[in-house]
Amino acid sequence: MKRLAWILVFSATAVPAADPVMLSVKMVKSRAGRCSAPPRMEFPDGAWRLVDKPYHSGDNDWETYFEIETAAARPPESEVVMAAPGVKASRVIVGKTDVAFKQQGERIRFRLVDDRSRGQEMRVVYQSPRGGYPIHFLHNWKMRRAGKFAEIPYPEAQIAAVPNYLLAAQEVLRLMGMGPEDSKKFGGEIVLMGSEVAATRGHLDFPAHVHIMHYQFDARKQWISRLVPHLYMDEQARIVRSGYAVLAGRGKSGELGQGDVCRFEDAGGRHILDLVISDKGLVLRRADGEEYSLRPDPKRGAAHAVYGFRGEEPVCRVEARDDPAKGVFRYRLDSFKGGKAAARFTDGYRYDPFTARRISGGKPLP
Repeated sequence: MKRLAWILVFSATAVPAADPVMLSVKMVKSRAGRCSAPPRMEFPDGAWRLVDKPYHSGDNDWETYFEIETAAARPPESEVVMAAPGVKASRVIVGKTDVAFKQQGERIRFRLVDDRSRGQEMRVVYQSPRGGYPIHFLHNWKMRRAGKFAEIPYPEAQIAAVPNYLLAAQEVLRLMGMGPEDSKKFGGEIVLMGSEVAATRGHLDFPAHVHIMHYQFDARKQWISRLVPHLYMDEQARIVRSGYAVLAGRGKSGELGQGDVCRFEDAGGRHILDLVISDKGLVLRRADGEEYSLRPDPKRGAAHAVYGFRGEEPVCRVEARDDPAKGVFRYRLDSFKGGKAAARFTDGYRYDPFTARRISGGKPLP
């Protein structure tokens, strides 16, 4: 990806660096293509400045974007200019909010709004109508790849496998009686989340991985448990290792491989769950010893589908598809009883490809 020489135009009254408020600004192009010369931001009133850090500005097939900041306690809704040579704008977005704009030549003039959303993070929090824990999906579009993702062949299989693992985990935890609607014997919640390729505001999330985590807060909303396994996959999208980060609470950070036990305990020491990587898949073991697991489709792999097992009996199969260019996510969930297909559930949603705002339901998989 071509490195751009980002140009900043200041007035004589540039703001001092103190407790900055950051905003994302983005221009969506009318057709795919890169700027013909380095894009830049101009701040006529001097109240804002460019965030001059890696991965905070960029130009891809459909977007030109910047992170900007101000020291003002209440960010001024200044009129600013984005200069994007050689392209025509179809939208201008501040945070996740579309704003009015006027383009004359390469200069696009618009007014800021106080929307502090992370503009390049395409996150949708999905709650299944069947219940279970919500899932934080990060919708990855290949054109947004950054950091090491821009230096290697794009990991199509791993990116496709992540939602299959997360949806299978959601269903398995529900069947284990460990969902948010169940009477739990532990404090806090299990959190399901994907990973991103975009390096939003410098966040490097490499390589692609699955999160099955534990979060717990005290009465002041402060972390007292934040247990974060990063479940990494091989080229066939099989989970093979975990980078375990204990950011708050009980346990020890470290690298875990096959057979190593990742034990979740809440802040009070109550055993929640064990995660164990095996040659068959990822084992989820309850405190009473009962084992479930997430296993790749034996014929086509986890990029196509993931099964949930109770012991050696399948209980579900999930097949998800995401089209980030169109903003369509959909999946189907097959349930099994006694080893035989018993029911099928389909769901999905549409989302704005440039903000990830939910639009409507998606068509089910056939």
